[in-house]
Amino acid sequence: MYVEKRGNKYRFVERYKINGETKRVSVTLDRDTPQSRRKAAELLEAKKMIPSKGMTYSELVEAYIKYQSATLKMSTWKRNEASLKRLDFGKGKVEDMTAGFISSRLLDKTTKPGTYNEYLKRVKAMFRWAYQNDYISSSDCVDKIKPMKDDRKSRIANKYLETDELKKVLASASDYYRNVFEFLALSGLRIGELIALDDADVGKTEISVTKTYDFRNGIMNTPKTAAGNRTVHIQPELAKCIWRIRAESNQNRLVSGHRVPYFVVSPYGGRLSYEKTNRVFKSLCESLTGKPLTLHALRHTHVALMAASGADLEAIARRIGHESTKITKEIYYHVTDSQKKKDDATFDAITILA
Repeated sequence: MYVEKRGNKYRFVERYKINGETKRVSVTLDRDTPQSRRKAAELLEAKKMIPSKGMTYSELVEAYIKYQSATLKMSTWKRNEASLKRLDFGKGKVEDMTAGFISSRLLDKTTKPGTYNEYLKRVKAMFRWAYQNDYISSSDCVDKIKPMKDDRKSRIANKYLETDELKKVLASASDYYRNVFEFLALSGLRIGELIALDDADVGKTEISVTKTYDFRNGIMNTPKTAAGNRTVHIQPELAKCIWRIRAESNQNRLVSGHRVPYFVVSPYGGRLSYEKTNRVFKSLCESLTGKPLTLHALRHTHVALMAASGADLEAIARRIGHESTKITKEIYYHVTDSQKKKDDATFDAITILA
């Protein structure tokens, strides 16, 4: 491996042979350090894997994830790996698979448009990568498959809790979980971002979000996107919730004897448990509102509450750290449209001249 300086970046290059033919692979990184060289070596090794035309689906997944694990955050490639391995494409050759075969296998797994489309997106990404790396001669088999029609607009209302629904859930939760649910609804933080918070990250006027806890893999990580690295203003309502969390966390430190720096301290002196907290929230939501929501719905609830209060869309997106405002817009416009209909009904009921 040798290094070429290209402006402010460094290109790591390696030559190797396949069947007597010399091939060249390269990768560009920001620095030339021992750590960068190790990372470059991993990336180059993944790039120069010798393709096998007789590759099966499971073998393709293994090769694809090997490459992704060297280029992406663990939380991302682990999620992709889990989704791709759930699909049973049998032991036939990837090269021989058709659009109809792949589509039917996806339908065997799910008929829900949203889930089907998520699976399809990941399968398409893998097959296109396989084509780019000469594992298959064409990616037409997946490019021909169209996403299912998904009436997302009708599902938006089930992505968040209305104010009265949120109040029901909060009133039925224990103090410990009520504070957590309320904090997520008032701040818009992801649950992983809350778990990762240290007490020092929460100031008098703002919360510093610089990391997230990957509960699936049990590791601390950088925020999901560059926009996720942010500060969140503490409004008066959120400040009261923070005061209650601090008081309970201090009590839990005292009782457990664990002087941990976490912002939310469990009764046993550890971090907040995602699994237990999500289970409690989902159970309460389903029994009280009929919506089997996960904790992420509280982030959507924050968008809905802010939109209903007249907050600007772009301001909400910045606050919650959305790099893409797709979901933000869907919820925002659904709420504002619902509010407009309520306003129109109010005007219809008013008689001025009669």
